[in-house]
Amino acid sequence: MKTRILIIILCIYTGMAVAQARPDIWPGTWRMEYKPWPHIPAVIMELRIGEGRQKTLYPAQLKLNYATFSATYE
Repeated sequence: MKTRILIIILCIYTGMAVAQARPDIWPGTWRMEYKPWPHIPAVIMELRIGEGRQKTLYPAQLKLNYATFSATYE
């Protein structure tokens, strides 16, 4: 019984160590372009995600472009 508990605790600890060692995949620039029809201008969305620091949310900037409309949000 004690051996099973020790093995479970060891597996949980190992899983937490591996999860913390994983590189972060979110920071960077993510871009999407949507053009449903050839005669309609494309909607372009660009999301820039910064590095998260000290257990805070990621800083981000969102840019939208559609024909003459252009906006930037933080």
